Amino acid sequence: MSKDDAFKARYEQLSQWLTTPGDGLSAEGMLEQLALRLRELGVPVERALTGVPTMHPEVAVRALMWTLEQGQARVSYSHAFEEAPEYAASPVALIRDKGVDLIRRRLSGDEAQLDFLVCAELAEDGYTDYVGFAMPMSSGVRSFLSWATKAPDGFSDQHIELLSSIRPLLSLRGELESAQFAVRALLRTYLGPSAAERVLAGEVRRGTGKIIRAVIWYCDMRDFTRISDQASPEDLVALLDDYFERVSGAVEDEGGEVLKFIGDAMLAIFPVAEAGVEQACGSAMRAARDALERLADTSHRAGIALHVGDVMFGNIGGRDRLDFTAIGAAVNMVCRVEEQCKEFGVPLLMTSAFVAHWSDDKIRTVGERTLRGVSQPATLFTLASLTKAPS
Repeated sequence: MSKDDAFKARYEQLSQWLTTPGDGLSAEGMLEQLALRLRELGVPVERALTGVPTMHPEVAVRALMWTLEQGQARVSYSHAFEEAPEYAASPVALIRDKGVDLIRRRLSGDEAQLDFLVCAELAEDGYTDYVGFAMPMSSGVRSFLSWATKAPDGFSDQHIELLSSIRPLLSLRGELESAQFAVRALLRTYLGPSAAERVLAGEVRRGTGKIIRAVIWYCDMRDFTRISDQASPEDLVALLDDYFERVSGAVEDEGGEVLKFIGDAMLAIFPVAEAGVEQACGSAMRAARDALERLADTSHRAGIALHVGDVMFGNIGGRDRLDFTAIGAAVNMVCRVEEQCKEFGVPLLMTSAFVAHWSDDKIRTVGERTLRGVSQPATLFTLASLTKAPS
C-alpha cells in the first residue's frame, strides 16, 4: 500500500468513527477515544487539549484535556479568563482572537521554540513537539485543538496532515457538543435541575405535570419597595444578585431546588424522596438557618416560610410561553405565611404541617392567624432562639 493509500485509509477510519451517531460519548470521552485511535494509526499523540465554548452565565469555556499518563480531565474558565495576561500571551489567544489557523512549535533540540509559556512547560515535562489548530464553528466562534508528543522525532509531516484533515469533522462534533451543553446549562440555570431534566425528557405539553409532595420554601426581602425607590437600577440589580446568591446558595447546598425569583421573592422546594419527609424538612431547616447566617453580615433582611404539602409540578402558561413551576394550595399557603414574618417580627415561620415532621430543635408558637385566601386559621411557629428581627 502506497503512502497516499495508507493516509486515505487512516482518514476514512477516523471520519467514519467521528460521523457515526449515537456513540454515547461525552466530550471528554470522545477526545480520549480519538487520541487512542490516532495512536493505533501510528500518530504518537500523548497530550490533547481543546476548548468548548459555552452559553453559560459563569463559564465561558470548558477546556478538555487528555494525556497518555493521566487520562481525561476537564477545567472550566470563567468569562474573566480572557482578560488575564496569561491568556493574551498564549497560542489559544492567537487562534481564537487573531485568526491564526495553525501554530507549530518544536520543543526540543536546536530548533526548539519556547516563546509561549505552555511550550516551556511542555518541554520541561519531556514533550518534543506541539501543534495547535483553529476549530471554526458556524456561529463564527473559533475554538482550538492542540496536540503534543514526546516522540524523539516529534510529529511527521504526514501526522500533521492527518491531524489537520479531521478538523472539519471535529469542529462539527465540538459544535454539537457545545450546543447540547448550552441547552442543558441554560435550562438548568433558568428552570432548575429537576425541571430542566424533565423538559429535556420531553415533558413540554402545556397543562401536563405531576403531583409531588415537598417541603415548600418561600422568602421575601424586607423593605424592598423603599430600597427600589431610592436605589439606581444598576445598584438594585447588584443588590438583588447578592441577596439571591446568598439565599439560593443555602437552598441548593442542602439539595433544594429554586423554582423561580419573583421580584425580591424566591420560591423553592425540597422534594420528599425515598428518604422521607423528615429528611426533607431537616434539609429545609438547615438551609433556612444557613440563609439567615449568610445574610447576617449584610444589610439584607428577609422573611422565610416553610410548609409541607402537595404541589402540581409541571407546565403552566400560554400557548407560546410556558413556565415549569409548582402550583397549588400549599404554595399559596407558604406565601401567606411568609407575610406574617413582618407581623410577628421574626425572620422565620413554620406551619404545623412542617413542625409535625421536624422537631430537632426547640420551637415556640407565635400565634394563630387567618391568612389571606386560606379558609382555616393557621397556627404558626418559629425557633425559640429567634428574637424579633432587626428593622
